Amino acid sequence: MSELTENRQMLAANHTIAGELIETGTMSCFEYASYRVGGEVLHRIKAVGPIGIRERLPLYQVIAGQSPSGALFAILDNHQRHENSLSIEDMDAIVAVLKAGGVTAFYGATVTRDPDYGKIGKLANAHIVLSGLGGRVIVTGDPEEAEIFMQEMLSAHAAARGEQA
Repeated sequence: MSELTENRQMLAANHTIAGELIETGTMSCFEYASYRVGGEVLHRIKAVGPIGIRERLPLYQVIAGQSPSGALFAILDNHQRHENSLSIEDMDAIVAVLKAGGVTAFYGATVTRDPDYGKIGKLANAHIVLSGLGGRVIVTGDPEEAEIFMQEMLSAHAAARGEQA
């Protein structure tokens, strides 16, 4: 089995939200898989190296265009604690890319063992509101909590549109 196949299987392992795989990809510090879940797309992203704005922007450019309703749903797995920097200026750049791609709401869950990353999550939630996007993010060390949160967000978004997740 090739390393890429093994990595794709790891992305899909132990996930409770079922969906149809529509795309996989690898970028400098990320591996990702995108799944159609009801009328939405859930992006599962795994950090495989240090993450900064130069690594984030190309990824967000790709996945922003895959949000049929304008809502972007993503779980970032960084449980291996790769360096993960994110400033206010970085958030501004990400919001600009998301809005250019038609995204109007961002729902994200970051799985990390970094005890200080929760502060960035709080800042990101404030930035979502201030930037005019809808949505919410959480930071957790528990992959199951990320799955539950994302299922709740998918269901709530679908219900608001009169659909089922």
